[in-house]
Amino acid sequence: AVQIASARRFRNLRNDRILDTRQIGVALRRLKKLDKDTGPEELYLDKTIDESARNGGEIELIFGPPRRNKVRLLLLIDVGGSMDPHTVLCERLFSAAHAANHFKKFESRFFHNCVYEKVYTDISRWKGEATKDILKRVDDKWSVVFVGDAWMSPYELTYSGGAIDYYHDNVDTGLTWLQRFR
Repeated sequence: AVQIASARRFRNLRNDRILDTRQIGVALRRLKKLDKDTGPEELYLDKTIDESARNGGEIELIFGPPRRNKVRLLLLIDVGGSMDPHTVLCERLFSAAHAANHFKKFESRFFHNCVYEKVYTDISRWKGEATKDILKRVDDKWSVVFVGDAWMSPYELTYSGGAIDYYHDNVDTGLTWLQRFR
């Protein structure tokens, strides 16, 4: 066994695998922060099985307060331009996240290249809300997931007025806004 383990037979990662919406949904289910909630007690199946096994097969039912998922998820997705090759995968993620019903709260917004003063609920119509308003609602109980390819100019990240959109005059740099999500 030691000789087989020391052979160190590694395999390259496959690049032809395609994630579908269901697989992404399964991955999102692993985002859990279970917390005890108020309400009628429920049967803890795993603890019941363990305790029954310790009792030599005599069934011992274990009850406790209900546990609910407390995850609050904010999904920020880069769209357009360099993200075009990743559109199908991002749509699958977006669909799976919207279909998931196990989050306590879920919100999604779009941005182009970098998060600035505004993020969008409908970027095709430039309909959105101020990033500072989202930051007021999002506290340390929220998980924030950024989806993007980081294909922006260093100028967008480090300079005031460095936004790629010609008519967008950002006062704060892209890095300033990203740091506020910490």
